[in-house]
Amino acid sequence: MTVLIVARGKPLIDQAVSLINAVGVPAGGTTDERLAVAKLETGDVSTLIIGGGVPSEARHRLEASASRHGVHVIEGDARGGKDLDSYVREEILTALRRA
Repeated sequence: MTVLIVARGKPLIDQAVSLINAVGVPAGGTTDERLAVAKLETGDVSTLIIGGGVPSEARHRLEASASRHGVHVIEGDARGGKDLDSYVREEILTALRRA
């Protein structure tokens, strides 16, 4: 499983990638929609995580690309007051285990 995270902020991406990598899941991330689509087209990505702050138009294009390439999508959303560490551990890693 290789995870690609697309979100608005590089610091958030870097922290989430680090947390996911720490449990042995290869992950990378970008704020650039075009780069994300290019990575999806390589066939090396198994799961795409789209951050809650990604605009809806970009979100739809990413979802369509993921669908074309058989990539599972996890929709990030508001963290509900949780710090990023807790959100990734409780929500994202749980969703990855189900994927």
